[in-house]
Amino acid sequence: VKGVSEETASLVAGQINAVRINQLECKDILRQQLLVLNTIAANTAFNKHLAKIDRIITLLESNGGDSLRSQGLVA
Repeated sequence: VKGVSEETASLVAGQINAVRINQLECKDILRQQLLVLNTIAANTAFNKHLAKIDRIITLLESNGGDSLRSQGLVA
């Protein structure tokens, strides 16, 4: 630091400020990506119910006119 000229110190300070600005922009981008990923996760959370829905459809197709109550599908 002792032998650094004012011009060199100014250049280094400018580069450090540029790095700080880039980090802030990256933080904002990462936050936006996280929000989008959370939205995707919330929209696809219902997929765990697809197996039950598939079972119900299979039962309906295989039983033709049988009562839904006998299959435990109607309260």
